[in-house]
Amino acid sequence: MKRLFVAIDFQFDEQFCTYVQNIRMKMSKLDKTTWVQPQLLHLTLKFLGETPEYKIPKITQIVKAQTATLAPFECQIAHLGVFGSRSHPNVLWMGVQAGQPLTLLQQNIETALSALGYKPYYGHFVPHITLGRIHRLDDKNMFWNAIETMQDKFSATMQVQNVKLYESVLQKGYNPEYVQIAAFPLLKV
Repeated sequence: MKRLFVAIDFQFDEQFCTYVQNIRMKMSKLDKTTWVQPQLLHLTLKFLGETPEYKIPKITQIVKAQTATLAPFECQIAHLGVFGSRSHPNVLWMGVQAGQPLTLLQQNIETALSALGYKPYYGHFVPHITLGRIHRLDDKNMFWNAIETMQDKFSATMQVQNVKLYESVLQKGYNPEYVQIAAFPLLKV
């Protein structure tokens, strides 16, 4: 069994890395957070979970079919967001806006993979890049003030040129390693 997910990688520039580092430094004084390493930042289109290896060729075929007819597109990485409640935030993320191409890609992959028994996600798809998982907050007011002061301090346009299938290998202390299984270039126009 392999723990799989389908994702978009981005080539982050120095400005983005500096912004994320500033968030980490500001938040390190406030909480206990497991930060995603910069080289592992991505946008998940579909989390497949524990998957028998015999399904991988069919998954690869399905994702390839969904990406082969879609042209590369741009997306905007902007606002800082949080999943969880105001009293119990648990994930800190950067929002990704790309409009119809991203939504269509995600929906098509979701629908196509349901033929293999993967349950569709019935919630509202929130395109995001997870920055960290929050385990404990000592000062919630200071946390939310920090979020508000950093909220709109960054914006970047990124190019989406391919989609990847990854295996997530969990290491000690939740330090995952992502092993690329396949890459699917978007249609060259």
